[in-house]
Amino acid sequence: MECILKNRCIQKLKKQFVFFTIMRLLKFRIMK
Repeated sequence: MECILKNRCIQKLKKQFVFFTIMRLLKFRIMK
């Protein structure tokens, strides 16, 4: 059970991280 929960948490973090980076890149592009 713990393994599954951990994997889900990691996937969530990865998704959040990707979303964050994309937003940053977009902001960077708009600034230029």
